[in-house]
Amino acid sequence: MRSTAYAETRQVRLFVEELCADLVRFIHVSDGLALEDIKVQREVRLRGGTFADISVQPPGQQSYYVEVNYGYTNDQTRSSLRRKYGSSTPGSKVILVVEESSDDFEADLRSVIHEKLDLEIWSETDLLRRIEQYFGLKLASLEIDMLASIRQSVDHAKWRHAFGDDLQGHPLQTQLLWHYGFWRLRQLHEQYGLSPDEVILQKTYHNVVVLMADLCSFSSYVRDTADERVVRAALTGFYSKARYAIINNGGMLYQFVGDEVIGIFGIPETNGRPPGDAINCAKALVDIGDSVADEWQRSIDRVQSAHGVHIGIGMGDLTVLGLRPFDPGLFGVFGDTINLTARLMSAARSGEVMISNTLYNHLLEDDQSLFSRVEPLEGRNVGMIQGWLSKLAEKQGVPVPARSEH
Repeated sequence: MRSTAYAETRQVRLFVEELCADLVRFIHVSDGLALEDIKVQREVRLRGGTFADISVQPPGQQSYYVEVNYGYTNDQTRSSLRRKYGSSTPGSKVILVVEESSDDFEADLRSVIHEKLDLEIWSETDLLRRIEQYFGLKLASLEIDMLASIRQSVDHAKWRHAFGDDLQGHPLQTQLLWHYGFWRLRQLHEQYGLSPDEVILQKTYHNVVVLMADLCSFSSYVRDTADERVVRAALTGFYSKARYAIINNGGMLYQFVGDEVIGIFGIPETNGRPPGDAINCAKALVDIGDSVADEWQRSIDRVQSAHGVHIGIGMGDLTVLGLRPFDPGLFGVFGDTINLTARLMSAARSGEVMISNTLYNHLLEDDQSLFSRVEPLEGRNVGMIQGWLSKLAEKQGVPVPARSEH
């Protein structure tokens, strides 16, 4: 790949991260594993304020990591690996994705990671070979003007895996692949017999879980960022990783509103796991929010008073309706659960998750133990709300400062 400008380099790196997260799933599926059993996460907290780009946990095997260092110099790659993996880290290996490699460079990198971790390097040539093998697209190089074709080929492979060849080109293909994980679509099709037209029906759904996550001090970060490219890169990174956290945990990405993401669990109503899935998603979003904020803070001079995300999760009825007649690809939702969740999110501070009483009562005991009851919240147009609060970052071993403004 030729040298690119700052913004393009960040975009390419994000693109390759998404691509690798999909690739490892397909690689393990070819080994006979079920898609839903392969745990793939992005921005996973390690130690010392570092985050793995991708963590992979195949069932019955050791976990491993994927690091995407496209656009890094050799010195930056060496420093990043030493910081993240120089000390003992649970897992079997690190897959490093770079543009070019050499025997000397590989030997140098092996010397900086912990001796218990293996190192596997994917150069651009290796990546292109895997793209051809698993997505059926033969490329001579990974150029900017080819990335749209790669994404299209990846989406075709995902759709084929979910619904087979007969439904290729379905009118809802693009929309459903945006809102859901392809493994979830396969599950809905195979286990519950749903066609693409039946995944999102216009009706009222019960016991739906709504999650809202918002970047803390967003206006302050923007105000103190002189280079608008940094703002765009931070937001695009948040959008990409937050969407992945939602669909990866079996939810539906509903929409982004500024620096806020909304995910919905329980549409369609099939597996009975929306409460627990939403909590797992919240844990992932806490890490993602901290990682995005840390990287943004390193790009600006003024230290921000709050960082990460604050999250609200509510549970109740939600109605799906069309936004345009006879266009099932365009839909909206409404219901008190949306207002309730927005109020819960507003009450949460940096690194905190606030959930409703109804959701708390639907959680398993292990998840309930993460939360403590708080004084009733003034819900304005929805009345007084009984909430439950958790500092999930603290539960994951990360110090959280006293409650500060978000």
